[in-house]
Amino acid sequence: CIIDAINAEAWDGDWYVRGFDDDGHAIGASACKEGFIYLNVQSWAMICGAADKTRQKKIFAAIDKKLKTPLGYQLMASAYKTFDPVIGRVTAMEPGICENATIYSHGNSWMVLALLRMNETERGWQLYQDATPAFGDSELKRRNPRFVYGNCFFGPEHRNSPYMMEFNWITGSISWFYNNLLDELLGIRREYTGLKIAPHIPAAWNGFKMQRLFRGKTINVTVKGHGSQVASVTLNGVKQAGDFVAESDLKPENTLDVVMENR
Repeated sequence: CIIDAINAEAWDGDWYVRGFDDDGHAIGASACKEGFIYLNVQSWAMICGAADKTRQKKIFAAIDKKLKTPLGYQLMASAYKTFDPVIGRVTAMEPGICENATIYSHGNSWMVLALLRMNETERGWQLYQDATPAFGDSELKRRNPRFVYGNCFFGPEHRNSPYMMEFNWITGSISWFYNNLLDELLGIRREYTGLKIAPHIPAAWNGFKMQRLFRGKTINVTVKGHGSQVASVTLNGVKQAGDFVAESDLKPENTLDVVMENR
């Protein structure tokens, strides 16, 4: 199957390679002098189910060591400083700008998604805060706009302004961060025939209340506890068999009570 082929050909020992050129040489591999590790391929390998628990642990160790910054993970490392006509455009960019080893908002939103889907709740929540300008009060956060997600931050290898926000007027990442918050952290997730109840609640929260609008119906949600394991789901006083609420069972106004295993 495809996943077997990915793990046989693209696993480099501690992370997944970014891809292969026309001659079959790996890009984003440990043997590369520049651009030896890329972030997005690691997150999507987890999201799609290619990375098992053993590989996940190796990925976490690798990205923490080679890509982590106070504002989130770099898109790749190290920055390209030499033009490579085979790889192309990214190698012609100034180190630390655009796709050449910046701290990219999209890339961090996908890693948040991957971490939460892997039930790495505390890691996912911490990355969400690191990558979100409004959280925290560090000097790096204060030097940038606090009210908007930028396209990226200049990478640490930028020669003039490392960690300065770049292109703060253009990014599509806000929708990913919003969906991560609503569907993954709070975990009252829209699906085709109803709502999947799968919160990932940081220990510091120990529950929450929210009102969720879903296809013209109102759901008043109370979640007690923390973590990612659901103990019980009760809709309008009726305990549900699992962690799914069918749209057909919803009234115009509803109460949804969720209890987590950790409480």
